[in-house]
Amino acid sequence: LTATYDVVIIDSSDPEGPAEGLFNKAFLADVHRLLKPGGVFCQQGESLWLDMDLIRMMKFENAAKFSHVQYASMQIPTYPCGQLGALIGVKAGGAHTTVDVPVREVPDDMELKYYTSQLHTASF
Repeated sequence: LTATYDVVIIDSSDPEGPAEGLFNKAFLADVHRLLKPGGVFCQQGESLWLDMDLIRMMKFENAAKFSHVQYASMQIPTYPCGQLGALIGVKAGGAHTTVDVPVREVPDDMELKYYTSQLHTASF
């Protein structure tokens, strides 16, 4: 399969043991191959307080094929250190080249409890 998906979400366990293969350059090269131009991937990104070396490797080495990659920080009290992140990347060739600015406005009639465009932008 090539250029088949718009989005790939990788919600894996920690990068040790069975999920270790989901945190390497070869795996993200396969994800890149499977995404359509402008496609987006989102991968569990560990904690910036505990795993900065891994996050750097994921962003600057493993995801180097992607035109834009950012780390989003989420505050989650039940996780170690109260923080977990997501590595989000965009494949070149689409209309959107960044992930830190929402693509569209939330409709006024959509009553969201936690999400706002300001929170989205602040996560990066």
